[in-house]
Amino acid sequence: MYIDSSLEPGHMTVGGLLLCGKSRREVLFSTYFCHPSLANDNLSGLVLQVFLARELSKRKLKFSYRFLFAPETIGSLAYFSHNPGSLEEIGAGLVLTCVGGPRKFRYKQSFESKHYINRYIEETLTESGDGFEVCPFDIHGSDERQYSSPGFRINTASIHKDKYYEYAEYLTSLDNLDLVNAEKIFETYELYLRVIEKMESDSFYERIILPGEVMLSQYGLYPETGGGQTPQNETQNELDLLLGFLFHCDGVTPLSQIAGALGMSLGEIKPLADKLIEKGVLAEL
Repeated sequence: MYIDSSLEPGHMTVGGLLLCGKSRREVLFSTYFCHPSLANDNLSGLVLQVFLARELSKRKLKFSYRFLFAPETIGSLAYFSHNPGSLEEIGAGLVLTCVGGPRKFRYKQSFESKHYINRYIEETLTESGDGFEVCPFDIHGSDERQYSSPGFRINTASIHKDKYYEYAEYLTSLDNLDLVNAEKIFETYELYLRVIEKMESDSFYERIILPGEVMLSQYGLYPETGGGQTPQNETQNELDLLLGFLFHCDGVTPLSQIAGALGMSLGEIKPLADKLIEKGVLAEL
């Protein structure tokens, strides 16, 4: 076989879109177009990402969203090599690949299984009631390999309908429009939108009073009687919850993740955050 090629300086085409929200904190959406002749892997990811970008462009956003379209591996590495400053505000990522197959949802966790991006996805999939499978993070796969590596360290997850490596048609000519259809891509589209809506409803808080523990009595927050020390849910009392909440308010941990750490729901912990803002102890970022 003769391949007519040469090694010389050239160029590589990538596409990028940044939708700016109220906050500079970003979520990365990444997909690849290096083998678009395959329908599930990964023309389906391209289609899904275009429609998500179009939908979010119509909305008033709390957070900012960066969309990257590039050849797998070399494209993502080259993009961030030429745009190093764009990494600074990315808090989490999602790789859109293999989203149009006929089977049930599977999702691959980010490298920190307790990270909030995994919580958003698992809550959304659970609420759908359709059943799903969880794939722990591993070093194989798509561009989550790059984004999770040292120098990036972006917690990046992905949601699939027939995950790469795991369906018989993978990397064959049978990965075509007989396998993938618009209805399945739309199911995944709706699921991603619900994950985004969970992110948009979340908040980040930072303590104003630093460093060290807050002197709660100075802000009228320390119990004046022993009743404040009475256990409320077998393990935590009012003071425990207050101290635990303030301990986690570092500006980078979202409210939903703090609620999970304290065994509370988002609805239960939000009034506590509002109270601390009113007292001048906390600020929402």
